[in-house]
Amino acid sequence: MNVAIFEVRFGIGDEGDHPIEALSFHQPKFCPTATWNSNGITWANRPIVGSQRLAIFVNMNNTIYVANGAKNQILVWHEENVNPTTIISGSFTKPRSLFVTTNGDIYIDNGQTNGEVQKWIAETNTFVTVMNVNSSCFGLFVDRNDTLYCSMYNHHQVVKKSLNDHVVTPAAGTGILGFASNELSMPTGIFVDVNFDLYVGDCVNNRIQLFQSGESYCITVAGSGSSNPTITLLNPTGIVLDAEKYLFIVDTGNHRIVRSGLNGFRCLVGCHGMGSQSKQLNVPTSFSFDRSGNMFVTDEHNHRIQKFVLMKDCFVWHEENVNPTTIISGSFTKPRSLFVTTNGDIYIDNGQTNGEVQKWIAETNTFVTVMNVNSSCFGLFVDRNDTLYCSMYNHHQVVKKSLNDHVVTPAAGTGILGFASNELSMPTGIFVDVNFDLYVGDCVNNRIQLFQSGESYCITVAGSGSSNPTITLLNPTGIVLDAEKYLFIVDTGNHRIVRSGLNGFRCLVGCHGMGSQSKQLNVPTSFSFDRSGNMFVTDEHNHRIQKFIYEENLCGKLKNNRMRS
Repeated sequence: MNVAIFEVRFGIGDEGDHPIEALSFHQPKFCPTATWNSNGITWANRPIVGSQRLAIFVNMNNTIYVANGAKNQILVWHEENVNPTTIISGSFTKPRSLFVTTNGDIYIDNGQTNGEVQKWIAETNTFVTVMNVNSSCFGLFVDRNDTLYCSMYNHHQVVKKSLNDHVVTPAAGTGILGFASNELSMPTGIFVDVNFDLYVGDCVNNRIQLFQSGESYCITVAGSGSSNPTITLLNPTGIVLDAEKYLFIVDTGNHRIVRSGLNGFRCLVGCHGMGSQSKQLNVPTSFSFDRSGNMFVTDEHNHRIQKFVLMKDCFVWHEENVNPTTIISGSFTKPRSLFVTTNGDIYIDNGQTNGEVQKWIAETNTFVTVMNVNSSCFGLFVDRNDTLYCSMYNHHQVVKKSLNDHVVTPAAGTGILGFASNELSMPTGIFVDVNFDLYVGDCVNNRIQLFQSGESYCITVAGSGSSNPTITLLNPTGIVLDAEKYLFIVDTGNHRIVRSGLNGFRCLVGCHGMGSQSKQLNVPTSFSFDRSGNMFVTDEHNHRIQKFIYEENLCGKLKNNRMRS
């Protein structure tokens, strides 16, 4: 039996995706094996961004800021609109970098000609000078203590100042070009972590230097002189540290983006040599992540910005190994569900962006499109007749098609939001039994609907409107029917798993209220049983998978054991 692991939101924010609320930019948490589509999408080209050096910043709201040095403008895209929605013109000249804070204020380099850093104040739509420097700032950063950092490329030093005073002090480097551990040679990108440790792209020295807060010495963490030399860098510039403290580096001279990991560094994008093809870069200089983990790279000598889409990883555990034994990468985006058939083929939702369901063929290790839909599938199911079902959350309908033809037909719901017996409101989990009866988690209607095979009507079998109301549901999602035709339901809004029985419903796990303790859940969304009857639950807002052990000697009582967090 295979029940999908998927994502569903109920007006609860993505607070867990970004553990440091004070950050204005995305610092995603990626799995160690995360991959990006090697073929980039040109987000903006020369007519939009010009022909001079580019800098980019993506904030927590997915607003994209780009410094256009050719026209002395800051271009702003809101929520990934195709064209800039705002253009901010200023008196800055050939800006090398910019940084945006949580309130929308923009710090921009104006050092080459005017020896300053300017701040565009969002509230007043005006520019002010906030720092005087005698060099361009090839990197800018504002930390959580409102300290502004500038990497002075031509002066081999990083300086800083509190935004609450006017004193500029050294942060890294002596100001003299050199290769010693306390020296820099034309520093570029900088990054300050939550502990106020400073990472510097020591460009001409071909290394990344770490200046730890409060320490008088620095450490080479990548490149030339590193104690763990697993990567050779050439003129590194942009740096990002992810939520797990893995380094992402713009390896400019090698025209690629690389990332550290448990086994050293590996190339992520631009891994096919310098060039202008979609899978190539030519002098990349900076990058930033959006909230989906997609990567935006300034591809300077190609005069464009490339977007590289995060390819979600599918993890497979065999026989309860501690770590995944197989990781299958694909081009699907934000999958909400998956279903695995007896021969090992995997069906996975790819509807949000690409309007399709993909099938990973176990025999050939390849993906093919098997169903075209105009919505994410919040539930997928393949029945005994090889009919594929998709619950279209945003279209209030379940559709189906035989895997032997191309015709997609309605299976449940009219496609119009409603509470009538033949209507659905944002359906999620689905289950088809051996008689081809279809059970649907009618999420916003807080009920489970049964559409019997060959019948024109449906029955509410649990929740709001049931003829036997022994349970109150709130946003039910996952559904499983056991061999005795008892229903197991993920009662998502009540943060629990419930089961029907001879005397009505009862709570099985998550019966102690919302929380993060081992006996609690926080927005569970789906579940599945192993062959021993143990239950695996996706505990979404706790960012973990919980395993509840079936204890047969206690007449079916389930005991909690957290498996994966």
